[in-house]
Formats: sequence, structure tokens, C-alpha cells
Amino acid sequence: MEKILKYSVLRYSPSSVSGEKINLGIIFFDETLNYREFRYSKKFSRLSSFDDEININLVKKLLQSIKDEVEGNLFTYNKFDIDEYIKYYVNDFCFDKPKSIKYEVLEEMTERLHKAYFRFDYDKSQRPSKSDDKKLIEQLICTQGKSCKKDFYVYGRCNDKIKYDIVTEDYNIKIFDFEDKQLSLLINNAKTWAWNTMFGDDKKSIIIYRYNDINSKYSTEFKIIMNIFKNAQANVYDIEEGMQFLQNTLAK
Repeated sequence: MEKILKYSVLRYSPSSVSGEKINLGIIFFDETLNYREFRYSKKFSRLSSFDDEININLVKKLLQSIKDEVEGNLFTYNKFDIDEYIKYYVNDFCFDKPKSIKYEVLEEMTERLHKAYFRFDYDKSQRPSKSDDKKLIEQLICTQGKSCKKDFYVYGRCNDKIKYDIVTEDYNIKIFDFEDKQLSLLINNAKTWAWNTMFGDDKKSIIIYRYNDINSKYSTEFKIIMNIFKNAQANVYDIEEGMQFLQNTLAK
């Protein structure tokens, strides 16, 4: 029997206009095992940097109350429904649409997912790499019953070989990790990939990037790279939006 884990990430957004969000917690749920867990970030200094007006003590109480509800006895006799539970969080604190992923060892998968969404809760040596992100995206795709190839070359319209990180039946996916990088040195690389998306093969291109530096996310260099990508013929997402897009699209 396939082992499927569902999970949903709790995010905080102080403004619906700006659209800026920060991850606060994550629910894990395996219906077969009736396994329910809610983990939340203890890095409240990052939350204070994100919104210097937020009441941290109230947030701590909210997160602990969610943990008590999800993991406590409330759903021991009444079936837990993750979709039903999260729908009441619709304002500043909101869960994303649950995603499903196959797993072999539950503890390993929950740790991988927690690291992916809360990388700054871990020391640098323990944080997920681009290779880890690639494996996670591949698993999400396979969970939807779709096949994919990693590190696959396609031929562009100029008969040039272009290496994508993941290729599916409909999409060519390129992943960028901007963490701890000097972005000014990556602008020309961004231009190259913008060209590739416009003159590659006939599949749709997806550019997925990781960049969680709250203090530098709106730097001039980052804005230049995003403008280059957004003027290309590609869908551009951060790592979390990209995984959500792939699940929603491939599940159809």
C-alpha cells in the first residue's frame, strides 16, 4: 500500500495588498495511520523582523493552541479532516492548500518537509540544498502519477543543448538557489535562461527559485533578476509557490 502524507503550511501576512508572507507552522497528516502533527517555528526573531508591530506572545499562544487541537484528543473519536480544519484560517493567518506526497519513512519525510519550509530553524550545514529541493519536487510530481526526468538535456530552436533540472511531459523546470549568493554575478545567468525559455523546445518553461533573505529580498539585484525572468516566456515561482502550482496543475 502506498504511504501518502498530506501537509499544509501556516503563513502570516500582515497585508493583503503587499502579498508578503512568512511561514509559521506546518500540519502533517496521514489518514491511514491517523497521524497528526503540527510543528511551528521557534525563530520568532525572524517574525519580529518581518513585522515589527506584531504581538509575539499572542502568536505563540495561537501556535500552541493549533498544536493542542491537531495533536490532542479532539479528533480521537471524530475523524480529522485537514481540509475542513484549515478552512477557518482565512485572514492574516492562513494555511495553504494541502499537498500530498509519497513517503517510505514517515519521520524522514516530515523532517525533510520541515527543513524545506523552515530552513532558518536549522544551522547552515543542515539546511536543504538545491539537490534536496529537486528531490522534493520530483516526489511531488510522482505522487500525482506523472513521470519526470532529472538533469535532462533538451534541444533548443538553435539546435543548442539546454540542461533542465526536471523535465515532465509538459514542462521544463529550472531551479535557482539564490541563498548566500552574490546576485550581481547571476544577472547574466538569468538573461541566458530567459533566452532559453523563449527559444527552447515547445514545452512550457517553469523557473523556480529559492530566496528567503527577508532583509535583501527587495534589493536592486533581486528585482533586476525577477524582471528578467518575468519578461521571459516562463512561469516564475518561489520554491513554495512552484510546488503548489505543480501539484494543482498535474493533479488535473
